[in-house]
Amino acid sequence: MQPSEAISMLEPAGWISNTPQTWADLGCGKGIFSLALASLLPPKSNIYSIDRDADSLQFLPQEYHGVKIETIQQDFTTLPPLPPLDGIIMANALHYIRNRDSFAQVLTPALKENARLIIVEYDTDTANRWVPFPVNFNALEKWAGLAGFRNVRRLKERASIYQRSKMYSAVMDVGFVK
Repeated sequence: MQPSEAISMLEPAGWISNTPQTWADLGCGKGIFSLALASLLPPKSNIYSIDRDADSLQFLPQEYHGVKIETIQQDFTTLPPLPPLDGIIMANALHYIRNRDSFAQVLTPALKENARLIIVEYDTDTANRWVPFPVNFNALEKWAGLAGFRNVRRLKERASIYQRSKMYSAVMDVGFVK
């Protein structure tokens, strides 16, 4: 996927704030969605790009469009200590989580009230070796509701070059009270 395609998957979430924000990109890989996010956030924002593969993290710059990017080599299923986050993006990462209900308990303490969670996934319920625990949009809505997120909205769809199912992006709001 090209950065412009990643931006188009995220853009419909709405990016009106001029106030710097702090986000995390969990399972960022080579950082296509970290760069897309940096293109949409206001300058002086921060992104923590987290992935267990050190080689992939080397592709990310320390700054992009005035947004600081800090790479962290770690399995994203346990978050390092981070400042309270305005949002988390997970692009093609949630499908690696077997127990998403437990994982929600890792995510929620890291998020501020009124934060957002953005998911990019394959719209399939058929597992394969690359997508071991698929998260089609209906499954995402169900999980989000049980995890305390609200206002789940599909943002955009696009064809996937890897399988017959489409990819989708979705955003949801933090709905829990800490």
